This record gives sequence, structure tokens and C-alpha cells, in this order.
Amino acid sequence: MITMHAFSTTSKAYDGCNNGKVKNGELLFIAHRKVIGIADTWPVAITKEEGTLHGVRDGVRWEEVEVARRFPEAVRMAVRMANELDWEVAAWANEMLLEAGE
Repeated sequence: MITMHAFSTTSKAYDGCNNGKVKNGELLFIAHRKVIGIADTWPVAITKEEGTLHGVRDGVRWEEVEVARRFPEAVRMAVRMANELDWEVAAWANEMLLEAGE
């Protein structure tokens, strides 16, 4: 089971990743910014909107994204959530699910 943490800002989500409140691989949810991310030392947004989380530039394959390799189930869950909410998903994250046949 993957834990999701809701934050009021992407800055607070980022801080939660570095102060021990959020474990690597858990989901970060920032509703008012339409951001979903994966917690890590450098948390990564799976949505096009990033806020202060790290993003991945277009053209990078999902296999090159560290959180995708380390936490594939978290990425899949985050993309499904973003799609259900009709939030725009980053290209690399969409590509990962498409290649998996989801």
C-alpha cells in the first residue's frame, strides 16, 4: 500500500520529504496547484504542473527518471489519480503507463 500525503503548497510537500515526515516513494498531493508527486530527496512531479517539486523536461524517457525506476507502483498510482482528476500528466509518466499497456 502506498501512502499519500496532502499539502497546502508544493514547498511544504518538498519540506516534508526532507524532514522525515514523508518516506521516499510516497505520494505528494497538492490539490490547489494540481500537482501530484513522488517523494524522494528531490521529489518529482508526475504532473505537468510542478510548483517547487522537480520536473522532467520533455523528451526524457521514463527509464531515465530515477523515481520511475525506484518506485514504479507509486508512479502508476499517481498517474491514475491525475488522470481521474483530469490534471495534465508529464510526458514521461504517461509514456510509462502506455508502455505497460495501462
